[in-house]
Amino acid sequence: MLLNRRYLSFLILLILFLFVPMISILAQQPVTATVAIGPGFVDGIPRQIVRTRDDRVYAFTIQAQYSAQIRAYWSTTPGLPTAFPGQTAVTAASIPLSLDAAYDGDSTVHVLVNTQAGTLLDYPFDTGSNTFRAPITVATGLPTVSGEYIGTVGVSSLFDRSGRLNIAYWSANNHIIFATYTYNAANNTLTAVGSPFQVDSSGSANHPALAISPVDGSITVAWVSEATMPARILARTRTGTTWGPEETASTSPVWTSRNSGVNIDQGPNMLITSDGSRHLLYIENWDNTGQYGRLHYVSKAGAGSWVDQPIAFYTHNPALATTSSDQLYIIGHGAVSTGQNDNLYYMVKNANGSWGTPQLIIPASGSETFDSSASVKWSVVGWNRPNTIEFLFFAAINHNYNNTNVYYGRIDTGGGGPTPSATPTNTSTTVAPPTSTNTPVNTPTNTPTPVTGAQQITVQVSSSWDDANEVNGSVSGNDSSLWIGNGSSTTASYLGLRFNNITIPKGAIITAANVEFYSAFTQWQSVSLEIAGEASDNAQAFNATRPSQRPLTQARVTHTSNVQWQASTWYTLSPVTPLIQEIVNRTNWTPGSSLALIYRGTGSAWARKFAASSEGSPSFAPRLTISYTVGGLPPATATNTPLPSSTPTHTPTATNTPLPSSTPTNTLTNTPTVTPSRTPTSTLTATNTSTPQPSITPTPGSGTLTRQIVAPGDDVNQDGTTFQMGGTTVWIGNGASTSSSYTGLRFTNITIPRGATITNARLEFYSTSNQWIQISLQIAAEAVDNSLPFASASRPSQRTRTTARINHSSSTRWLPNQWYPLDDMRVVIQEVINRSGWQSGNSLTIILQGTGGAWGRKFASSFEANPAQAVRLVISYQ
Repeated sequence: MLLNRRYLSFLILLILFLFVPMISILAQQPVTATVAIGPGFVDGIPRQIVRTRDDRVYAFTIQAQYSAQIRAYWSTTPGLPTAFPGQTAVTAASIPLSLDAAYDGDSTVHVLVNTQAGTLLDYPFDTGSNTFRAPITVATGLPTVSGEYIGTVGVSSLFDRSGRLNIAYWSANNHIIFATYTYNAANNTLTAVGSPFQVDSSGSANHPALAISPVDGSITVAWVSEATMPARILARTRTGTTWGPEETASTSPVWTSRNSGVNIDQGPNMLITSDGSRHLLYIENWDNTGQYGRLHYVSKAGAGSWVDQPIAFYTHNPALATTSSDQLYIIGHGAVSTGQNDNLYYMVKNANGSWGTPQLIIPASGSETFDSSASVKWSVVGWNRPNTIEFLFFAAINHNYNNTNVYYGRIDTGGGGPTPSATPTNTSTTVAPPTSTNTPVNTPTNTPTPVTGAQQITVQVSSSWDDANEVNGSVSGNDSSLWIGNGSSTTASYLGLRFNNITIPKGAIITAANVEFYSAFTQWQSVSLEIAGEASDNAQAFNATRPSQRPLTQARVTHTSNVQWQASTWYTLSPVTPLIQEIVNRTNWTPGSSLALIYRGTGSAWARKFAASSEGSPSFAPRLTISYTVGGLPPATATNTPLPSSTPTHTPTATNTPLPSSTPTNTLTNTPTVTPSRTPTSTLTATNTSTPQPSITPTPGSGTLTRQIVAPGDDVNQDGTTFQMGGTTVWIGNGASTSSSYTGLRFTNITIPRGATITNARLEFYSTSNQWIQISLQIAAEAVDNSLPFASASRPSQRTRTTARINHSSSTRWLPNQWYPLDDMRVVIQEVINRSGWQSGNSLTIILQGTGGAWGRKFASSFEANPAQAVRLVISYQ
């Protein structure tokens, strides 16, 4: 980061790519957008960028070196941002040295800062109200530095899937401490889980980096160790509750510094891909070229050793990025043959393990120089739009690190993901005149503004007697756990759940509603129940009247399941959408009221599952997520009319800009489409389109294509007349029905040319549990040119299927945390690719119909549970 300030004489050396013409690099602009945000700086180890579940981007920064102000910036509409109009700030009690933001996947970002006063503070940020809450002191007596400290990193944190905040921080006497906490949002408190653990054994440790495996939840902490010289990168992994030994990740001397800050410019930057492999970057000390900063990529697969790969590129604080298909990227500024150090570049890892030529992201311009770190979006919780690389970087104005501006950057990987909202690409943004639109301005669906569009809230049971069980008239509301299903009675077993402050206006259209339960232990018990809502305008706690005494909605939902629940995992039952709709349609319903749901067991005695209660674990109490639209808007999946971003006509957002990758549209203009949170706008599209697809490039004559489910609702189940989407698992085989059990899997951006010869094709499923049951099914594809998303009016059973079918039957054991393939289905894919209307880049749907006995099914991870473990389609062709 400070290379050209302190070692200018070395920049005249020709260090890399001597024969690559600079013009060939400058001609490439792979980044969809770079957006100037405002004052601030970022660093390579911390994660300071978050995309929330409602599809907005948040950036958290320190305003400048020596500043005590912590700033939050955010985009105010879903999609790929062109601006960050939302902003707020809080002044810390002491000057922050570094900042890290950990997103819980819901509505809180924990902004952790270590300060010059030697304290580690947590400033929880509420994305609902867009406010910082009061700071929480995590630790005191930490090391501190003065002087130019940008690049001195003291904290790294992530949430795991059990809802716990994991923190690695630079502590007293130069040790690295690991600690785990749960957060109580109602009281704004952190509660330690176990005791803090000193990860290093020898001291002289700094720059901690933390990563969590999406495969087994294991936690790896890496750091710079100066206990021996030359310095090394050490790492240590905790599996379960057991820490493994210290491991040396680096083989070359590791860059360290003491003249300004502590080890400014150094990583390590680390992440873990969906196969469990660990990936790490660091920079080397002075080498034989007379420079420091040579890039090293280090990886470890499974129980193997760390493999250190030097790369012929020089940078500072390099950052790793990945996609859901485990494609790796490196982002960093660098010196090229001109000696220029102020441009920002990215590199892609090739299939053979080498790294590609650096590609220019943004060149220095005027007084702005990008001699800076990058902070990349990545986590195992709340990693939204995983196939869009999003990152922050900063400009030091005239190389003054007390005057910095933070930027947002984006790289389109072509891997799909939620379709961008009204976001122009790098073309002209000239506003079209009002009369140029082809849609009448009085069209009802074109009038609402974003605040009346698709929205989502999540509310958790928050107090005693808001979750209560009842058996034969005996009610309990303050137990450490709750149960769902039947107690001793087969007719009078109830669970009542009350959710407060439901800020949904009367008459809103409920597009989805689900209750999530947290399983504290492994359990496998069949449950059957009927779910109703309380037919009242403002439900009271259950110490007033028992669940069985409540008036119920006419709408009811039935649920039967026989699945294994794993420990420390969230689970959903059947959606409760019609129940919520009936309640908010009540004449006297007002926003902010409470609503209650009543679960009545309909199975056999003692057929029940247990979940965490608000009394036993507030962080894991049942939570209700409701997606809805207001202002007369239908759900996004039900209209073919584009919605303007903020005004009654299309004109404020109308541009002559092609839509991004995999966004076919049926519109009469080139107006982008506003989409709800994490909902692809391809649900609004038709199959035949003339809209340009700028990011779909010609496909080679042969190869292997891997595509993964990349949007909610693209992996669905149908059991008879019951249509299920949005769950944390997807099943294959049979539910209750032996003749109408279906699995629908839709894959986007299939870049295979029409008429290509399919040599192999298979589906791969990620098993999250130990399961051994026979399954029988038939595999087909939807016989259309460009498959549309699923909806209640467009279920798997309603799709026309290919003539080619593959029958599968197996009785094999699936172990947890493993990928499993089905049969080769090349003939099924071939029939679709041969269609006269097929085009490279279209979407393709696979439909599996159960042909076995009732409940003969296996479960796999869904996109909603973990995008990195969503079902994937692998096709080889020539």
